[in-house]
Amino acid sequence: MVMYLNLVAVIILIFAAMAKVGKKKWDPGSGAGVTGWGLVRWCQKSPPHRRPGLDPGSHCLFNHLMDRETPGGWVYIMADLYRGTMYVGVTSDLAARVSQHRGGTGSDFCARYGLQRLVWAERCDSIDAAIAQEKRVKRWRREWKFALIEKGNPEWDDLFDRLLA
Repeated sequence: MVMYLNLVAVIILIFAAMAKVGKKKWDPGSGAGVTGWGLVRWCQKSPPHRRPGLDPGSHCLFNHLMDRETPGGWVYIMADLYRGTMYVGVTSDLAARVSQHRGGTGSDFCARYGLQRLVWAERCDSIDAAIAQEKRVKRWRREWKFALIEKGNPEWDDLFDRLLA
């Protein structure tokens, strides 16, 4: 019973502190910024029952961007040698990006470690899907990346020439 009363007291203190600070409410007339829900405000003067950015409608400023078809993307792995240092990246133009890496302007990591060999690449339907896949692969263990590369490229050959052919 004492634990329950302590919990109730803590909840009351929290609500009192929120009331003192002033809870941020959704105001359709305010300028761009973060709303009371913590979402970036995409829409102007949306009705309060609609959350900006989650329910795009006629009020949305960026409606034309949502209707446009987005091109796909590539997730790729660059390496220096067999089972050596690896870099996982994402791009919409794989040939141009690998050329940048080879020229030393692609990323500081690739330039620092001399990663110029394209050893794995995967095409995704959208750039958002490619970014999500890149984040997944980056979290993988090193051995899992080795298995992924060696499944399609057991000798870790440079696939850039095949890409251009």
